[in-house]
Amino acid sequence: MMQVVDEVYPEFGGSVALVDVNVYDETNRNLLQRAQIRSIPTQIFFDQTGQGQVIVGAMTLDQFREQMQTLTGGE
Repeated sequence: MMQVVDEVYPEFGGSVALVDVNVYDETNRNLLQRAQIRSIPTQIFFDQTGQGQVIVGAMTLDQFREQMQTLTGGE
């Protein structure tokens, strides 16, 4: 997923915050449990209202770009 993110995210970096969580770091265990992350990769996209959409599994460039466009209102 990092290749996809690295390629697409710069287009949206001024409009969308990206948080990358190291699932192998024990200090993140509570966050992973709270977010119910059981598989990697897992992406959680939060809109302006705080509603989250969870996508489990790898996304293509087009899928990730579409999700970013949705978050930014089509920018």
